Amino acid sequence: MVALALAWPGIHALVFVLRFDAPPPWGEALWFLPTGMIGAGILAIASGRAKTAVQRKGAIVGFIAMVPFALAGNILGGLAGPIGVTVGGVVPLLIGTIGGMLIGAHMPERDGDAV
Repeated sequence: MVALALAWPGIHALVFVLRFDAPPPWGEALWFLPTGMIGAGILAIASGRAKTAVQRKGAIVGFIAMVPFALAGNILGGLAGPIGVTVGGVVPLLIGTIGGMLIGAHMPERDGDAV
């Protein structure tokens, strides 16, 4: 989970480099660190609270599916300041993780699935 938390600013720095052919100013990517930390915490809690393997997999898939929206939310949230950066990125991750858990809770287990 620590790797996920630290990867979030790295993803934004990579997007910046791909877009502008230059690294972002030092410290700019650190604005996105709280989103990575909270997002990793959400995924860790959801994985731990999942009652079945299907539910845990649903949480992970939901989290991953919402990453592009969270990245966009981070950028657009920047218009509202530092809190907006965090909220704009965390809300899509939370929605995706909870949605994936709910979908996984209603899916049947297969024989190979284990918690």
